[in-house]
Amino acid sequence: MLITGLNINIDDIPQTGRFSIDVREVIRWVEKEEQTLDLLQFARRRKANRAKLLNEFAQQLGVVLPTDITIQPSNATSPSAIGGITQLSNAASFSTPSQDGLQRKIRDIGSILNVVQWKTQLEEVERHICRVEINGQAVGTGFLLGPDIVITCYHVMERVINGPDVKEDVILRFDYKLMGDGKTLNAGTMYQLAKDDWLIDFSYYSQLDRFVHEDMAERDCHELDYALLRTDGKPGEEWLSDMAIYTGPLWRKHMCISQKGQDFKNDMPLYIMHHPDGDPLTLTQDTSAVIRVNNNKTRVRYRTNTEYGSSGSPCFTINWELIAIHQSGDPDFHPSHKPEYNQGVPIAIVLALLEKRGKKHLLEEAQNYHYPTSIPLTDLSSVQFTLPEGGMSAEVRVLFSVFLEKCKPGRLVLQ
Repeated sequence: MLITGLNINIDDIPQTGRFSIDVREVIRWVEKEEQTLDLLQFARRRKANRAKLLNEFAQQLGVVLPTDITIQPSNATSPSAIGGITQLSNAASFSTPSQDGLQRKIRDIGSILNVVQWKTQLEEVERHICRVEINGQAVGTGFLLGPDIVITCYHVMERVINGPDVKEDVILRFDYKLMGDGKTLNAGTMYQLAKDDWLIDFSYYSQLDRFVHEDMAERDCHELDYALLRTDGKPGEEWLSDMAIYTGPLWRKHMCISQKGQDFKNDMPLYIMHHPDGDPLTLTQDTSAVIRVNNNKTRVRYRTNTEYGSSGSPCFTINWELIAIHQSGDPDFHPSHKPEYNQGVPIAIVLALLEKRGKKHLLEEAQNYHYPTSIPLTDLSSVQFTLPEGGMSAEVRVLFSVFLEKCKPGRLVLQ
């Protein structure tokens, strides 16, 4: 190693025997020649499996080793590969292996997720999404941004806003989904639009969305294709009587908009929760989705799949941050053309237009809505207690006693 790695003539180092060199003499010699760092670097490359020990030894000597080693597979066949380690002339071109194994982060754009947290957020998102129906026909998807505010695409609601249909023909159906067995269909909960002031705000779509063009032309900042609707009643305050009293949220609540904003990076993942073709709630994901954003950030294109009925769906990052409203797809329907993209409207530009129109405060109030901390006992009618054969166990008796103690006259107070 001394000869091949450091070009040292062993005759220069004092020997204790005819054919042996004292390690202590080697250390003294390299320190004298100021080659301690070179020796440790080369030793670490040759003995990658002892990298941790060598790093600790270097720290004791007060030497900082650069993170510059690349380990090659042990079957390397390159003429320059020795013992599974490629010999490079320039040490600065190496990169350090993990001390516990050759594991690497390949792409900065990916994520390592907390499974429990991710699943909990997924379940919360499900409750916020509705299928938009007009005259009994599924026409799009929407989602809650407040206890009684739903957003969808303008073109989904166009025939109600401009006629001939009327608001009484609209149904917003939440929880329309297949249950855990994959067979049982939950018919969902239906809401209608408010009797008065049901249309909070809307923005037309752009005619450019209908035409085939190669580039992403800038759309007018007033052509964002959204409709902000008020419901009759408050879906967000609906108590979901799924016996989640001790295990999760009781109310549907609403989707929160991140205050930190979102930069769209090429190939970042993008998820869409929607009702494609009017089907039960569906999650579509693409882990290399985003293609690009146009210059004035009024449209974002991605590869995530959608169908008719997907318009108005929320678009998420891999961590369930709301970033856009799905709006349209590649308009080129020529039989020989393979669709290249779907398209959404970034949520940030929608907020900017609402602020310009003096209506952002309405959404902010809805976003900051405080849900109740008690439930009318009349709402407990759907809760059923099934006693096991032989009656209650001691544990169930204690739990049931605690439940009854929480019941004050006319109210069940949650603490």
